Amino acid sequence: MKKVLLLLILILPMVSAQPQIILQHEEVQPQEIILGEIPASNFLTTLESSDLKFYQDNKQVFFEHELFFYNNTYYFYALINKAGNYTIKISNIIYQDPSPKSITLEKQFFSKESRDENNQTHILSINPGVIFTSKPANITLSNRGILALDVEYGWYTEDKEDSGFFPFFSPDTISPGNFKRILITPEKSFEYFEISSYKNFKIPVIYLSIFPLIQADLRAQPDSIQIKINEDNATSQKIELFNFGNSNITSVAISSNISIMNIESQISAIPLKTKTNFTIFIIPESPGVFAGNITINYTASEKYSLKIPVEIFVFSKNVIIEKLKTCAELGGVFCIQNQTCSESVESYDSPECCIGKCEEKKSGTDYSWLTGLGLLIAVLLILYLVYKKLKKTKPKSPEEKIQERTKLYEQRVSGSLTKE
Repeated sequence: MKKVLLLLILILPMVSAQPQIILQHEEVQPQEIILGEIPASNFLTTLESSDLKFYQDNKQVFFEHELFFYNNTYYFYALINKAGNYTIKISNIIYQDPSPKSITLEKQFFSKESRDENNQTHILSINPGVIFTSKPANITLSNRGILALDVEYGWYTEDKEDSGFFPFFSPDTISPGNFKRILITPEKSFEYFEISSYKNFKIPVIYLSIFPLIQADLRAQPDSIQIKINEDNATSQKIELFNFGNSNITSVAISSNISIMNIESQISAIPLKTKTNFTIFIIPESPGVFAGNITINYTASEKYSLKIPVEIFVFSKNVIIEKLKTCAELGGVFCIQNQTCSESVESYDSPECCIGKCEEKKSGTDYSWLTGLGLLIAVLLILYLVYKKLKKTKPKSPEEKIQERTKLYEQRVSGSLTKE
């Protein structure tokens, strides 16, 4: 009895723990990802990616995001493409405490561009932010800032005997507007892949390491997609799927978490040693960066999932994409919040790259005295013109008339005037 009581004492605090959202960073920059975890050991309901909602000033906003479950924890990421103060919200979670209870989770974070003392930015965009795979996977690092990024990456383990950050590649540099794609091969069912630059990002890697004896080998061509397009255009791309495995692939389901992408597919099965294709359509509505994945779920004696990383850069309609350069390549800078630019253009990494001068903003009231002085001068000028006109048309006084007649009489007497 004492053992049972002791066991309950140890278990109840864990069971009664109130759910919470834990973020790696509560401050991010536009085009960075936000990474989070939700411990769910006492959850009585399951969560889907659609349950994760984002709000700004009580108004729902939409960010590309994904959520995965592994070992009593939900892992999620979202690409935050706009500055602002936001709230993550998950409604109606049922959990044990120790009786069933309901809660709505909320967590605030904010997105703000960070500049150094030289008014320059470091922005690293990562896709995907959580890896859920049964085979080697790609992760893409993109430089969205105006400075070159020094990056280092490797596995991070929290084992007691073997903990810390272990880079397995030499330090690398990514120039502005460019990206680097890394192929990683997991060896454990769960690890963090850490990316170290101006800040550290720990990417959860969930590895389905138990394979059946006969394993399907589905490959995509291309295995990653990067598209640049104007907002008034639409485009499409064909993707081929190859079944190199030893069994037929069935129950094929293709989806995407990118809002401006539509997928046309009639694939339900792929016989072994054959290939087929499907088409994606990109229909942009406004400029921005859209990142996510095309997910292909299928069955080949077991259930598998293949992800194709996608990055879509949508520029305004007047931008010539072939000639588009980064702001740094154009010799421009980004003006800070309290400055205005004398001449700006759209660059690869910003719609407002300043190629002129960044000047301090001045309030309109600073020039009110000048406006008043101009009005006063105009009024005085009008009064002067009126006065001058009135002076010319002023009637002669009696004295002036008498003097004029006297003068005429004297001229007539002297013979200088003659009658007509």
